[in-house]
Parts: sequence; C-alpha cells; structure tokens
Amino acid sequence: MGLSWASKLEHVNFGMVKGMSTRTGTGVSLNGLIDDAARVMKVQMGSNPEKYSAVEDVDMTSREIGITGIKIQDMAAKR
Repeated sequence: MGLSWASKLEHVNFGMVKGMSTRTGTGVSLNGLIDDAARVMKVQMGSNPEKYSAVEDVDMTSREIGITGIKIQDMAAKR
C-alpha cells in the first residue's frame, strides 16, 4: 500500500452475513450499507419536524447516526 501504517492493519473476520453471498451476487458494499443507513436515519429524523429543523447539517448528521447504528449492530453480534 505504500503507507506507513499499512503493516499495522489486521483482517477481522466477522463470518457470514444473513442474506449476503458474493457468489450469488447478493453482496452489499460498505458504502451502500452506509448510504442506506443514512437514508433511513434521515427519514426517521424527519418524523420530528421541530428537532429536524434544529439540525445544522442534516445529511452529515444522518450519515453519522447511520454509521453509529452499523457499528452498534456489528459490536452487538455474538462471535
């Protein structure tokens, strides 16, 4: 990779993901997953117009909340 920190990277296997298979073409990219989570969070945030209008950057906030949700889900999975 040519980056000073590349040698410190470690692969973390998280096993099978229900409904996903690269062989059958049902794999999902992380970017796609983040985009979907952000879209869902933006809709959810919009359900409270008062709080929605108070958010300075709705796109960035919904993306950050979506990423946080993905992290929480991943950490909660038993391995």
